Amino acid sequence: MTDRARAISAFITPFGLFEWNRMPFGLKNAPQIYQRMLDNALYGFTRIPRLEGDPAPKQLDPETSRI
Repeated sequence: MTDRARAISAFITPFGLFEWNRMPFGLKNAPQIYQRMLDNALYGFTRIPRLEGDPAPKQLDPETSRI
């Protein structure tokens, strides 16, 4: 594991701070779980950028569309 990965996966117990030297079993799904947690926490606060192929509206009507 890299030094950064060790720092991120470290955990605190009453006996002190522990860092993994090797990838622990089950940590392979950690990025997916972390991303899902961030997506849930930031839901409604972030704007999704429009893809290049998506059509843009010609005019915005303030009564019917909200951005």
